[in-house]
Amino acid sequence: MVLDLDCARNLLVVLEGTQFIRTDLSKISIPFELICKNPCMVAYSNQTIAYVTEKLKEADFIDVNILYVPNLDGSKTVGKIVYYGLTYEGHQYLSSVKSDKVWEKMKTYIGEVGGDFAFSVIKTLSAKIIGNLLSV
Repeated sequence: MVLDLDCARNLLVVLEGTQFIRTDLSKISIPFELICKNPCMVAYSNQTIAYVTEKLKEADFIDVNILYVPNLDGSKTVGKIVYYGLTYEGHQYLSSVKSDKVWEKMKTYIGEVGGDFAFSVIKTLSAKIIGNLLSV
């Protein structure tokens, strides 16, 4: 499955804008179904959002609990996903790609070069784009 970078960015934006700590400082968990209903996420299938969630967890960008249910054939199914927010790494990455102007330039560059890009490469390239935009 291809990693949808727009979906990943939108999910990070949604999570950043979500309240995860109550006034009594207890953590709030947000279920997968609620995230999928967010206007920024409705364009993506549940399968795409679940896959992106797994990849963002692997990158240590989000604090999430994914419950897998074993199948009789030895495979596993995603049973439940609960979000708890962004990690520090997630905030750092999002700060490099949050600007629509930077993100559009990044997508243009990726389209011209072709291929898949790691989150770390995108973050580095975004920093260069930001640097170029600031050196006016």
